[in-house]
Amino acid sequence: MCIRDSDYGISGIAVFQLSIAAVQAVRTGKKAEIILDLFPQYTENDLQELLENRRNTLKISREEDLFTGLLPDRMIKALITKKPKDAVAYARLFKELKVTVQDAHSFERAQVASGGISLSDIDTKTMQSRKIKGLYFAGEILDVCAHCGGYNLQWAWSSGALAGRSAAK
Repeated sequence: MCIRDSDYGISGIAVFQLSIAAVQAVRTGKKAEIILDLFPQYTENDLQELLENRRNTLKISREEDLFTGLLPDRMIKALITKKPKDAVAYARLFKELKVTVQDAHSFERAQVASGGISLSDIDTKTMQSRKIKGLYFAGEILDVCAHCGGYNLQWAWSSGALAGRSAAK
């Protein structure tokens, strides 16, 4: 799931972790904002100094050239539209980039999802439906949302193995 900002959006493992709560907040009428520190290894003053040094030592023909090698090109293009005036403003922007969550992308573009059949509707010892005997569920059809990093895959394999063994009995 990509959380949409004004143009395309933000993505990545941290966003995947935050996306379900952020999108649920937006869809219930609450404001959701994510504040990013694009350079956590620098203080705001260190970052300001770095940018001023780059401006003074590099032959900059376009504003975005100041950030080449520091940020991905797509991010640079999005950030310079915010029109900071100088290194101080850029440093502040890069240390506290506020992204207002508007919504999620479509399900077809999702990389994480939530919802599905409630675990209360199945016997978790067999993965069999409590409502329809002989019907077994596994994986992402169930309302289980694990942390990123392979846990959803592990859930799919483990619940699939359990459902398969149970159905075979």
